[in-house]
Amino acid sequence: MTTGNDGVKRPGRVVIGRFHDGSATPNWGGRATSMALAGLVTRSAGVADVVPLNGTFNTVPFEHGSVPALPHSDDPSIRFRAVRDTAAAMIADPLDGPQLDLLDTLAGADELWMNGEGDPILARKRTTLARTLLIMEIALQLGIRVRMLNSILSIPPGMDRAHPVVVSALGDVLSRCDSVVYRDPESLELHGDLFPGIAADWVPDALFAWAEVPVQERVPFGPDSEGLTPATARFLADPSPYIAVSGASGPRASDEERVAALDQLVRGLRSAGFRVLLVATDRIDDWLTSALHLEGTAYVGADVPLATGRAALAGARAFVSGRYHPSILAYGAGVPCVLMSSNSHKTRSLQRVMGVESREHPAFGRGDVSALVADAVAAGRTSGRGRRALERQARANAAAVAARFAALGRG
Repeated sequence: MTTGNDGVKRPGRVVIGRFHDGSATPNWGGRATSMALAGLVTRSAGVADVVPLNGTFNTVPFEHGSVPALPHSDDPSIRFRAVRDTAAAMIADPLDGPQLDLLDTLAGADELWMNGEGDPILARKRTTLARTLLIMEIALQLGIRVRMLNSILSIPPGMDRAHPVVVSALGDVLSRCDSVVYRDPESLELHGDLFPGIAADWVPDALFAWAEVPVQERVPFGPDSEGLTPATARFLADPSPYIAVSGASGPRASDEERVAALDQLVRGLRSAGFRVLLVATDRIDDWLTSALHLEGTAYVGADVPLATGRAALAGARAFVSGRYHPSILAYGAGVPCVLMSSNSHKTRSLQRVMGVESREHPAFGRGDVSALVADAVAAGRTSGRGRRALERQARANAAAVAARFAALGRG
C-alpha cells in the first residue's frame, strides 16, 4: 500500500485482469472497456502502478500440463470443479511459458482487479469464465487482494437456470473477494438470488467513462479515420444522414436467413432516406459485407482503431446493434440505439441503465425485420433534444463509475 498526498492509503501495485490490446480479440467491446477500466484505476482510484494482464490468458489455454492434470472428460464443467486444485498445482510447480508469466505478473501486486466483462454467463462450456476464476484463485492463494469488477452475471438464453457446477465455482471465488461490482442492476438482482450471503453492488460499465472524452465526427483524413478504406472515408465525409448497423452475439440464424434480413433492413432504411454504415465490431460480424453491393452502403471492419470506430458511430443518426459495448460508445455520443437480443440480458439491461424504454428485437433472421426497420427509422429521426438527453445520461453514468472507483481506491 502507498499513501498519497491527501494522506489516503491506496494499493501501490494493481494488476488489471482481462486487458485486451487486440492480440486476444479484435472485439471493440473487450478492447474498449478494458482500456477504460485501466484508465479509471489509474485516474479515479489513484493507483500509481497499474499492470495489465492480457486477455490472452482468458482466451488461450494456459492451464494445460498442470499437475495434477485436468481430468479427461466430455463434460466441460470439469474445469470448474478443478479450479482450486489447478491453481495450487500451478503455484507449486509452474511450467515455463504462460504459467510462469502469469505468476511473474502477479508477483508483488497488492491487488488484482479482475475485469469480469461478459464472462460470467453461467454455462458449463464457458471456458473463458473458468480461466478467469482460475486466475482469481491463483491470486487468492498467493495472498493478493482480489476484486471482481465491471461484470455481468447472467443465465444463458434458453436455459431455466444456471449450471450448478459453474454457480458453485463462481460463488466459491466471489466469497473470498474484497469487492464484487456488477455493471448493471439485473446482474446484481441475479447475484442476490444465487449468492445471498456475498456482498455486492453495481455501477455502470467502465466504458461510460469515455462519454467524457470529446469525439469529432466526419473527419475523412486524420487521427480519427485511421484504417478506413478510401470509399468509407468518403462515405463518412458526406453530410447526408446515415444509420450504423452491426451484428449480435446471440444465437445465429442460418447464413441465408441473416443475409436476407440484413438486405431487408438496408433497403428499408434506404427507402426512408438513410444511408447505411455496416460496422463489424467483432470478427464474426464480417458477414455484414454481404450487403455492400447495395447502393449507399459502406463498411468498417473490426480491426480499425477504436478512435476511428467511435468517430464513425458518433456521426450516425442511430445505431442498430446486438452489441453491448459498441452501443455504449454510441450512447456516449448521444446516438440512439435500436437493440437486438444477444447471448445474455446485456442489451436489455443497458437500456435500463440508460433510462430508455426497454425493447429488444430478435437478431437478424430470427424475427420481424419490418418492426426493426420502423424502430430504426424512428430512432434516426430523434430530435437534437433527445440526443442531448442520451448524452447527459451517459455522462451521469460516467460520473457514477468514476466515483465508485475512487472509493475502491480508498478502500
